[in-house]
Amino acid sequence: MEPNWLFQNRGDGTFDEVGNVTGLALRLDGRGAATSDIDGDGDLDLAVYNRNSPLIKIYRNDTPGQGHALLVDLDGDGWPTEGAQVSVRCGDLTLLRQRDAGAGFLSQNSATLHFGLGGCTQVEGFDVLWPNGQEETFSGTAADQRVTLTRGRGEVTAARPLRTRNFNIDERPGLTGDLSAPVPAVRFAAFEEGAPLDLQAVGDGVTVLNFWATWCIPCIAEMPELVELESAYRAKGVAFYGVTMDTRDNAGAVREFLGRFKVDYPQVWGDADAMAPFASLGSVPNGSIPMTVVLKDDVVRSITAGPIQREALGQLLEALVAE
Repeated sequence: MEPNWLFQNRGDGTFDEVGNVTGLALRLDGRGAATSDIDGDGDLDLAVYNRNSPLIKIYRNDTPGQGHALLVDLDGDGWPTEGAQVSVRCGDLTLLRQRDAGAGFLSQNSATLHFGLGGCTQVEGFDVLWPNGQEETFSGTAADQRVTLTRGRGEVTAARPLRTRNFNIDERPGLTGDLSAPVPAVRFAAFEEGAPLDLQAVGDGVTVLNFWATWCIPCIAEMPELVELESAYRAKGVAFYGVTMDTRDNAGAVREFLGRFKVDYPQVWGDADAMAPFASLGSVPNGSIPMTVVLKDDVVRSITAGPIQREALGQLLEALVAE
C-alpha cells in the first residue's frame, strides 16, 4: 500500500514532494481528491477519498499568506452553469476558471470558483461565457469576498466578506510541555563547514532544535521569531540548532536562505530517520515541519508541532534556564 503524495510548486517549473511534511502521506490508499475553501478564509482546503478507513480525510490549509482572494458562485437564473467560464480582471492579472462537473476519479471540486489574486485588492470586472454561448460582462468588486454572479444581471448580486485567513489559528495546540523522555541516540550530519551534532554528547544545558526547510512556508514565517529568541537567550546559555530537511543538493538555497534571514546559529542536516523519534514523542506524522524540540540535561522537555508561539516558547526557556 503506497502513501499519498502531495507536490508543491517551487515557482520555477519544478516541484517538491511535501506529503510527509504536511501530514498527507498516510498509507490510506487515496483514490480521489477535491478542493474547496471549506472554512471560507480564501485559501483552498483538500478532501481526500481513501480505499481504507477513514474513507474521507479533510486537510485544512493553514499556510500563512498575505495574498488576496475571491470566491465566485454562479447563478444561471434557472439554467445550469456547468461549463461556464469566468475571467477576472484584476490589475495586470486576468485569471480564467471553468465551472466543471468533475475533477478526476471519484472527485469533483467545489462549484464555487476560487481566484487567488496576490496583491490585487480590487477586481475591475468579470467576463462570463455561459454554457449556451452567451457572453456577459459584470462590474467589479473588492477582493476578499464571496460573490454571486447571476445570469442576465451584469453586476454582483450577493457578496459577503471572507473570514480572516486561518481565522482560528490561535486555537492550535501549543507546546506539548511536561515531557520527560530521554534524548534519543541521534547524530545529525554537519552542514557545509560546520560540525555534526550528536545529541548524546550535548550534555547539560538547554538546547533548541528547529526542524525546517526552505520550501516550507510555515518555517519561513516563524524564522524571524526564532532568530530573535536565539539572540535573546544566547547569553543565558541556550544553544539553538537548525535542522534542515532539504536535500543535500539544495545546499546553495539553504545558504542563501540563512543569509537572507540573518540566521547565524549552527545548522545540521536532518532526514526522516533522524526526525522519527521526535515525531513519535510529539504524536505527529514523521516529516511534519516545522517542529521545534527543547532539550535539557539529556531529556526532551517539549515539542512544538507546527509554527512556534513566540511568547510560550520564551516562557518555557526562561523556566528551564532558571531550574
